[in-house]
Amino acid sequence: SHLLFSIKYLVQFAELNKFVNRYHFYITHTSFSKNDTKVSFMLRWTTPNNTLKRYSIIFVYDFIKKKLIRLPTDFMVSHYVWIEEKIIIYTRINNLDKHYILDPIFPNEFEILDEKTLTSDGHQTCNPKGEIIVDTYPNSRRIQKLFYFKDIYSSGSLLGEFYHPKTFQTSNKRGHVCVDLHPRISTDGQYVS
Repeated sequence: SHLLFSIKYLVQFAELNKFVNRYHFYITHTSFSKNDTKVSFMLRWTTPNNTLKRYSIIFVYDFIKKKLIRLPTDFMVSHYVWIEEKIIIYTRINNLDKHYILDPIFPNEFEILDEKTLTSDGHQTCNPKGEIIVDTYPNSRRIQKLFYFKDIYSSGSLLGEFYHPKTFQTSNKRGHVCVDLHPRISTDGQYVS
């Protein structure tokens, strides 16, 4: 093994030096692209006295071109998944939180994944056929939804709604613990767990 990037290098690359003395930086959510030519990861930072308040940006490193790319996220990245050589990601771009489709080769060109259906944060997953499953966090009625997409360009169809009682979520005073669906879809598209 060998070091690709130090945290210090990533902080300098992203021009975040003004945060160094007041925040703790770490790397999380590492994932390889489907053809293993790229790796993505989040750089996160928190204050030592409030680890629940965190900021994130996402990088992609291209092993072939030996190039580090910072995706255009505004200090908020939640969840993401590779689909072919693109990324579906819930993030903030231009002060708008949505599920975006990003291509690391053209990082400043992006699309929104069915913004009429997906109105909240959630977890995305896909299979080799390009089918996508996305859950949502509980809405004001404590309902979580599960959506299916034939591909990144189709509209989502509702697979189910699930009641998430408030008793299964901690208050912010004790840290954030809750029950997420974290859906998965089988490689043949026949099953969702």
